[in-house]
Amino acid sequence: MSKDGNGNITVKAANTEIDNSVKRAGTTVVVGYSLSSASYDNNTRSIGQVNNSNSIVFNGDGSKMFVIGSDNDHVYSYNLSTAYDISSASYNQSFDVSGQDGGATSVTFSGDGTKMFVTGVWYNNVYSYDLSTAYDISSASYNRKRDVYFEDSDARGITFNGDGTKLFMVGNDNDDVYSYDLSTAYDLGSASYNQNFDVSGQDSGPKSVRFNGDGTKMFVAGDDTNNVYSYNVSTAYDIGSASYNQSYDVSGQDSKPTGVAFKGDGTKMFVMGRSTENAYSYNLSTAYDLSSASYNQSYDVSGQDSKPAGVAFNGDGTKMFAVGTENDNV
Repeated sequence: MSKDGNGNITVKAANTEIDNSVKRAGTTVVVGYSLSSASYDNNTRSIGQVNNSNSIVFNGDGSKMFVIGSDNDHVYSYNLSTAYDISSASYNQSFDVSGQDGGATSVTFSGDGTKMFVTGVWYNNVYSYDLSTAYDISSASYNRKRDVYFEDSDARGITFNGDGTKLFMVGNDNDDVYSYDLSTAYDLGSASYNQNFDVSGQDSGPKSVRFNGDGTKMFVAGDDTNNVYSYNVSTAYDIGSASYNQSYDVSGQDSKPTGVAFKGDGTKMFVMGRSTENAYSYNLSTAYDLSSASYNQSYDVSGQDSKPAGVAFNGDGTKMFAVGTENDNV
């Protein structure tokens, strides 16, 4: 398998799904995710730390953003002085994950920010880290791993349901979304494979997967057709009940979208682009409706890593985190 840096990052908060490519972490359950209402809000921010970025995610209140890059294999964090406004982002610090995997592709957090999860494409594992201080990656220590090779040999984006009892991964080899049941919340050692959902009918290069707050909508970012896709899930978090809904083309900003995330109320969408190493934000006039999206702005992350693979935020939106596969840092 190759170390190409595709992947994604997410931050997850208690009782709310944050977007592996970006969702809000918090205690508020958000519904009504309709991509048809998305529009670019003319706001762009360069993430000068990351190259070959693969995903983006925020904490629950939008004061932190996280990005993962496959060039340096690091997770990077950024502080946002204005919640969910990427133009207000400033680089904070990084965390090296190369000791576990040389092809970091995705990052996400537990609801309380005391656990971090990273996907690696070299060994096709999901890795967990304990954080003694919530959302502070300098306090992270390696815990354990979960092998996902038998499901897909090209592991990409990951995300959890609201209480940490379900793990979802998107694979770029079979173009499927996979679900795992966890008997103990956020404990990879308790994970057992459940089922899969084929997204190849929409894109043959899926890189990121996310859910809305109540698990009735699923979002996938694909860099083959340069679209974000939404799916209706008739039974919450049961991908076996998913059906394709609509898509939103982001090629006007970047030809390789590798991560997607949302603000907690669904009025902003964030996309990580690997071809430009920028994070992009879009305004949605109708929450989670991609048809109402309009481009807003961007943020360049290439200064930290030449292969950014994912990005995420903390709960209040004042910190942003990125992971890179070139320097093997968070």
